[in-house]
Amino acid sequence: MNHLSISQFRNNFTKLFKLSPQKFILRIRIQAACQKLVSSEDEIVAIANDCGFCDQSYFTRQFRLRLGVSPGKYRKQYSRKK
Repeated sequence: MNHLSISQFRNNFTKLFKLSPQKFILRIRIQAACQKLVSSEDEIVAIANDCGFCDQSYFTRQFRLRLGVSPGKYRKQYSRKK
C-alpha cells in the first residue's frame, strides 16, 4: 500500500482526474441525484439526503450551479414518467 500524505494524495488525485477529491465527490453526488430525480418520485429533500448533502438548500445551490437548473426543473424536464 502507498503511504501518502493527505496533500500527496490530493495532488496525485487532481493530476489523474483533473479535479480535486472534493469536486469529484460532489460530481458523483450530483450524478446520483440526477438519476434519482428522473427515476423516482421521492421528495427532493430525501434525494438530497440520500446523495450525501447536509440539507436541501445546499443541494439546490450546488445542483443549480453545476447544471443551470433547479432539481425540480431538472425532474420535470427529464423525467421518464411524463
